[in-house]
Amino acid sequence: MLPWIYLSVAILLEVTATSLMNQSEGFSKIMPALSALCLYGMCFFCMARALVAIPVGLAYAIWCGGGIIAIAFIGLLIFKQHLSLMAWTGIGFIFLGTLLAAAGGGVKG
Repeated sequence: MLPWIYLSVAILLEVTATSLMNQSEGFSKIMPALSALCLYGMCFFCMARALVAIPVGLAYAIWCGGGIIAIAFIGLLIFKQHLSLMAWTGIGFIFLGTLLAAAGGGVKG
């Protein structure tokens, strides 16, 4: 159970860091940029802890898929960035793929 918590925290940290990177405007604003770097470091620590028990291919698929889906919604709701119907359809397929990967994967040990 703990590896899945680490993976979930890694996703949350990565999504927050990516949002801050967007706010840093190309790293021209120092506080969001430094905050993003710190959060990415914490994210990688949590991901490494998750990989102790979750196969790397499965963990990475869930990490990427969860991050993509969350950032797409954050972009829409917070940053007012609109995606095309085709882009949302693709993100929907990523969601389905992430669900299938999570349902079919196993934890080591």
